[in-house]
Amino acid sequence: MNYGNFINKIYIKKVTFAKAVLWHTRQLSLRQDIINRIKSQAIEKIIFVDELKKERWIFKPEKVFAKMELKNEGQESQYYFPIDICKKEKIPDKKKYVYTFDPVRNIYIQSEFGASPEPESVVVKQEEKPEVKSIQLEFLS
Repeated sequence: MNYGNFINKIYIKKVTFAKAVLWHTRQLSLRQDIINRIKSQAIEKIIFVDELKKERWIFKPEKVFAKMELKNEGQESQYYFPIDICKKEKIPDKKKYVYTFDPVRNIYIQSEFGASPEPESVVVKQEEKPEVKSIQLEFLS
């Protein structure tokens, strides 16, 4: 069962909005014990995250408490509140990095993929190994 997580003063729950939202009333729900814990711990934000849609919906607890209503729509009674009171945000894609070797400083430099117009910065450079030449020595006796 997905109870979400309490981290500092934030409650975060990962969901799939297509399944979590009661679409005919446009509402989300939380169990009574979760609402009680949000109140008792003075939580400042309630965040629902849908990683598939790459969205997060941020709710202010005061607005949730003012609009919520106790209903029995499924297995147990839960508090339902409208999704219209949230702030919706897109979740940015994770950045990809490229590591380029700088032979002058003898270090690898991290840069965002595609950040530089120079084509050589997109490909990781290999250290060049000097060619070893064999030398034949003659000894005089």
